[in-house]
Amino acid sequence: MASLKRTLFIMPALFCGGSEKQIRFLIDGLYKKGYPISVLVESSLKEMEMDEQNFVQAHSGVSFLFLNSSVAIAKDKGLIIKYVTKIVSLLKMLRLLGREIREKNVEQVMVTNLTGLILLFFFKLYKCDVIYNERNPGDAVTSFLWRRFLLKRCDKLVCNSKAASWIMSQRLRLPVPVINNGVELQEFTPVTDFKDYYRIIVPARISKIKNQKVVLEAVAQLKNEMNFQVIFAGTIEDHYYYEELMKIVSEFNLEDNVKFIGFTSNLKQHYKQSNLLILASLEEGTPNVLLEAYMHGVPVLASNIPMNADCVLRKDALFSPDNPEELAKKIMMFKAMMKENLLEILKENRAFVEKHYGEERMVNDYIKILYN
Repeated sequence: MASLKRTLFIMPALFCGGSEKQIRFLIDGLYKKGYPISVLVESSLKEMEMDEQNFVQAHSGVSFLFLNSSVAIAKDKGLIIKYVTKIVSLLKMLRLLGREIREKNVEQVMVTNLTGLILLFFFKLYKCDVIYNERNPGDAVTSFLWRRFLLKRCDKLVCNSKAASWIMSQRLRLPVPVINNGVELQEFTPVTDFKDYYRIIVPARISKIKNQKVVLEAVAQLKNEMNFQVIFAGTIEDHYYYEELMKIVSEFNLEDNVKFIGFTSNLKQHYKQSNLLILASLEEGTPNVLLEAYMHGVPVLASNIPMNADCVLRKDALFSPDNPEELAKKIMMFKAMMKENLLEILKENRAFVEKHYGEERMVNDYIKILYN
């Protein structure tokens, strides 16, 4: 039966960021509905070892393959070591994938990154359908002729934002359907008051593309105007950028106001304690943390980029990603907002997510793509 064909998911990591979380939602939803699934995970974060184990145990019927690639560790070790590590890792991946496809009779593969896309013809050798799932804005993956060549030869394409769909459809001259991300239904717990300090959460991996620098430069301007604490929650992906951020913290004496807590799988607790969430990214696929904040009842300020603008109902909640002065003013605007007005905004945000970004709806939309 078509509904019983096995799907193999290729994931850079099982736990890392919003993209990985969405694929976990999909795996969980398909597993509960009885679809056979295999998952290859390229690399693992040591701090997420327990979360990985718990997820694997909760999905005992899923066939998990862990490559444990050392490519990320080797990227700063010099050109020769970096490329030798990549080749060794790729060969190991091909061996694991070939055995899994043969033994488990895999019929279709969903890939979400360039590594998976490059393996297109490898999967075709095994007569597997290939679905490319774009989790980013669609610009980088369609910027080169060879990438467009591979994309056009995938059996299906899908993305998670209108902006990505537009870019990919224009460049590939193919329809690229949108499946909105899924957000878990959560308790509505708005924090409309604050006592000792105004608490701001910035959940994103530490990387230039996530633009934490503008947040630091903005709050530095507010140091003498308000008591605040900013929590940066995310894996340090770019250590040089992290050092640059720490220099700003030191320069403006923000040590008592700013905390970098690394990756956390318990963002729910931070949402429940926060007065404001800031998403300052220079690019996004679908801004998952923004939608999660809506669900919990946390006010949001977001960079004015197409993907964020699609999800922000109030345009005065958008700011230029390279303008810390504007962001500082927006922070003060939300802090000064009347409780009743703020609560009304938060209720509208939650209703928007419930209507357009339900987790069950997302899983059902993927079932239509994967199993017709």
